[in-house]
Order: sequence, then C-alpha cells, then structure tokens
Amino acid sequence: SASQIPGPLLDRMELIEVPGYTTYEKKAIAEDYLIPKVAEETGLSPDSVQFPNNIINSLIDEYCRDPGVRILKQKIESLFRQAAVDIVQKKSDKLILSKDNMRTLLGRPSFSITEAFKSSPPGVVAGLG
Repeated sequence: SASQIPGPLLDRMELIEVPGYTTYEKKAIAEDYLIPKVAEETGLSPDSVQFPNNIINSLIDEYCRDPGVRILKQKIESLFRQAAVDIVQKKSDKLILSKDNMRTLLGRPSFSITEAFKSSPPGVVAGLG
C-alpha cells in the first residue's frame, strides 16, 4: 500500500497501478458467487463438488493467474461438468477435490511459482510475463 511509503520517497517514485483481484479476493468471489452460480447452471447442488480451502488457493495459483476471474470460472465449470458426468455414470455422488485429482481433472498446472525463482541470480526479479 502506498500509504506506508514515506512522503519524500513517494514524491520521487512513479506509482504503477496494476488492476486485478488478489488471491484473497478471487477466493471470496469463487466461494460466494462462482461456485453457487455454476452449480445452479449445471443442475447440481453446491455440495456436489467440495472445495477445501487449500484447493481453491491451489486452483487460483496454479491454473488461474489472470487478473480477472474469467478463467477461474471456466475451471470451476469444468470441475462441475466432470462431477455431473461421474454422478450420471453412478461412479460417485459427489466430487471431493484434492491436489492429485485436480491434476487429473484439469491437466498439468499452467503456472508454477517455484519455476520462476529457480534460476534467479541476485538482483533479478521475476516479472509478470
């Protein structure tokens, strides 16, 4: 937050605003809006796909790093469709997500936090790219 930067230093800086949601905001949007909406659209109850807290964070960090929530909604829709197929085929009555089955359902993660920092020499910053 720019409010914590001393005034004389702030005068000499150029602030760049980066629009988008934080991981915390995306998680709240997913829990309060996206999951119930997608459940209603697919005809399933919101409890048909169980998202433990750490799984929503993993979903956001590893698959949905865009500034908005469009890709997050697409991934949640994909998970509910997979659950609907399993329920119709009577394989299970609900889908409980874990890191292992999320990788099976959604494929290889699109982003890895650790790869960006593996070969960073001192003084080099991992960018948004």
